Amino acid sequence: MSTLKIPEGHPKKDELEKVAKTLLEFLPIHSLYISVENKDLGYEVVITILLSNGLEIDAPAIQPFVAKVFQPYPDFYFHLIEQEYALEYSEEGLPFYILHATRSELAYSSDTSNTIFDLKDYSVKKLIRRAKEDYAYYRTSVENCLGLIILYRWNDNYPQIAFLLHQGLQMLYIYFSKLTNGDYETSGDLLRLQNSFQSVQPRLENLFDVENEEEAAAIKQLNNALRAVKYNEEYEFTKEATELARIKTEKLLKEADTFFETYLKKCKKKIRAVRLQTNAENKNIQGNNNLKTETMEHYDNDAVAKFLDEIDNFRYAPTLRPVGQNEESYYAKVKFASYVELQYSVRDILIVAIHSLQNDGLENSGKVEDPASHLTRVLEIAVQLLPLNEIGLLDDCRNLLAKLDRAGQEKTSGR
Repeated sequence: MSTLKIPEGHPKKDELEKVAKTLLEFLPIHSLYISVENKDLGYEVVITILLSNGLEIDAPAIQPFVAKVFQPYPDFYFHLIEQEYALEYSEEGLPFYILHATRSELAYSSDTSNTIFDLKDYSVKKLIRRAKEDYAYYRTSVENCLGLIILYRWNDNYPQIAFLLHQGLQMLYIYFSKLTNGDYETSGDLLRLQNSFQSVQPRLENLFDVENEEEAAAIKQLNNALRAVKYNEEYEFTKEATELARIKTEKLLKEADTFFETYLKKCKKKIRAVRLQTNAENKNIQGNNNLKTETMEHYDNDAVAKFLDEIDNFRYAPTLRPVGQNEESYYAKVKFASYVELQYSVRDILIVAIHSLQNDGLENSGKVEDPASHLTRVLEIAVQLLPLNEIGLLDDCRNLLAKLDRAGQEKTSGR
């Protein structure tokens, strides 16, 4: 689709065409999508712009220029994302792309290879499962941060408590940015992260009221905790501020659950609509073919062929990926929210190793303070390396075998 195509009957058709043509004049656009979002969750008209691969300038640098195009249209909200990242996130089941950037919303594409995210090409059950796994990863990370706070309360280690709360809130905001914008917002400034969601979800903006002296002090101390770790600076941290921040973090975690479930329900509703449309199209193609006249051999072959086709089209993100074209060497991806988290994860692995070397039998050598707190992060990395997506294929194999067995029994009883 190299020509612009705005849905007929769209109430904003003229304005959308004007905006899209302006963007196409100066942006290397891979594809452009137009969707409608409920006002209780965001903007009325959502325009998702995927930039072509190979750009020498990043999307954030282009963002201010694109924003000027949308200034006269307060009902329009745009997302500017690089196509290579969008393809990866969509295949991971990120709800944003299911709702806003599939072939159903496509208004323009310059891609002759036709790499457009289409729900018809994927196992939607696995997309939903991957979306749940992705959210579970972030949620578990936040819960771990909250759980570790208990370990530092006994000696009033408020700097460490403040840092854990900062990391937990940052993880939540990073996931919110993925869910609502289709890409990461990775700032370490919690106030900036909070403000960036003001228009998308007003409840999040007021998590910390900067006009309130106590709440302003709390979020300031969390930001200072990150600076203390990164730059080895000293700041004052108080019990009252960290306790208030803990309550706020737990509140946001509950809201995140509701927010995610709301998006997931919208995804499932859209998927059902796509299925109905696909089934109707298949019936038209099949016409009045009498499927009862097919032989059992054809049925078996069709069932197996369909399963193999689903696997082929199921472009999941495997745990092990080949290194280039070498199928004898593989690598696995481990996610970190920031360089700080990466640094602390490596540190914890080393500390656990040191503890094991210095430990005499089952007793703690005493040279490693609180070894359990370091072990937690090591176990989190191990969880990421579990091949959950591949294991899901075993269920599909089992279901296929059960289907073929039933069909074989029906064939035998019908003779």
